[in-house]
Amino acid sequence: MELPANYSLRKMETFKINHNFGFGNYDMVAEIKDSVPPNRLSISEYCPDDPKKGFPHTVDLKIDSDLKKSRLSYTVSGTYGGRVQDMSFKPILNGVIKEELLKIKNAIESSDTIHKTMTSKTAKPI
Repeated sequence: MELPANYSLRKMETFKINHNFGFGNYDMVAEIKDSVPPNRLSISEYCPDDPKKGFPHTVDLKIDSDLKKSRLSYTVSGTYGGRVQDMSFKPILNGVIKEELLKIKNAIESSDTIHKTMTSKTAKPI
């Protein structure tokens, strides 16, 4: 991803992203379609020079929570160009989604640790 230093989800801006779906690198644009932090995020990704190139798709992330647990829904919608291509592409996409979910899990777990550490440090008077 290429994010400018002043990037903000609230501005609903686009940013550049480079994808490799197993068939080479594709320079794509990611566009925030919907954002309701921290519960919902929808991103559309496409090649700006040719909308049918690569794998144009939308990623929807949604968090539903109650007092005991939270559930993350992760939905990818798009096509690689047709039924035959999509069927052969499905295992690759499945691996990419699992890798992204693992990164999300690690980010959440590491932010919990950092938050607790920061809270304990800031609670002590100087």
